[in-house]
Amino acid sequence: GSEMCIRDRLSIIDPEMEESVEEARLEAERNLGKARKILSSKGFEVSCEVKVGRYEEVVDQEVERGDSDFVALLVRRFEKGELEKESALEARIRSVLIKHPARVILLRKLT
Repeated sequence: GSEMCIRDRLSIIDPEMEESVEEARLEAERNLGKARKILSSKGFEVSCEVKVGRYEEVVDQEVERGDSDFVALLVRRFEKGELEKESALEARIRSVLIKHPARVILLRKLT
C-alpha cells in the first residue's frame, strides 16, 4: 500500500488579517509544535514553519515549489464580530483555489 508522507506543516500569518503578528506567530508555533509531536509519535517525518506574508503569495510559493502533490489549507474560524476579516479571507481562498485547481484543497473545522 501507499504511505502518506507529511514533509511540511506551514502556518501563514497574514499581517492584513491579524491584529498582532507576534501573538499570532507564537500561537502558530505552539500549535505546530503540538501537531509535530503527535505526527512524529505515529512515525511521520514532519517539519514545521511559520511564514509571515500575504496569504495568496505564500500559497502560490508553496504550490510552485513543486515538491508536493497538493497543498491542504486548514482555515481557522474568526471570532464573532470579525465578519469583515472572514469575508476578506474567503475571497483570498477562492482566488487561490481558482488559480491552482486540483493542487490546493480546503479543509474546514465544522464546529
